Amino acid sequence: MTTDVAILSCGPSLSVYLRDRPAHQVTIGVNRAVVAVECDYWAFRDCKTMYIVEDGLGGPLGHPSCIAPARCAQNVQAYRPPKGLRFIAEEEIVNEVGPHNLPTTIVRWRTFSVTWAVALMAQWLKPKTLTVYGHDMEGWRYWNGIHIAPDPSRFNPGRWKKEQDIWNVVSGWVQCQGVAVRRILCEHSWCDATAQADSRMLYVCERCNMVRKGRRVKPDSPNAPEFKIT
Repeated sequence: MTTDVAILSCGPSLSVYLRDRPAHQVTIGVNRAVVAVECDYWAFRDCKTMYIVEDGLGGPLGHPSCIAPARCAQNVQAYRPPKGLRFIAEEEIVNEVGPHNLPTTIVRWRTFSVTWAVALMAQWLKPKTLTVYGHDMEGWRYWNGIHIAPDPSRFNPGRWKKEQDIWNVVSGWVQCQGVAVRRILCEHSWCDATAQADSRMLYVCERCNMVRKGRRVKPDSPNAPEFKIT
């Protein structure tokens, strides 16, 4: 029986997981998070993500099972099947748990990768606790597979507002199913000390990095420095 599931997304607070490496029974990496952490499952909704990770970033760590819509799974397997990875079509899971047991009638839960993964995994794995890392829904920063760096395409307050609204409905719905949902964000208080001890600056969020360097640059500025891994 699965009791504890972690879902890892690509926002700056993914660094909290990378810092602490907490133990979870099942780990699911969304999009490029599988390049940072070896996961049990890799969840993505488009072929482009698969090709970027496989061709540009050396592939996921380990051999996670892939969860994707059937159309994506079929395209990838037909044209460029990744070595050693097993595909599970989203539709298989939906049929197994029953379409009526998903929040389709109350919210567009498939719109964003994390809300899609949370709703799907909550019903399929039925954990007691579901912990989400890297789902900040704010700012410019994004784990691009190499480092947490500014990504202007992510700075869209309208997009974040839409995702926050869907997240609130999905997370509330999941908790009504008896699954405790926790969204882990940067604690800020530990960032400065950690950055001093780690010259790679991997474990420090954008706001704390501004404070640490004595800068007055707003965290949402495209001039914010990259967090590189060496």
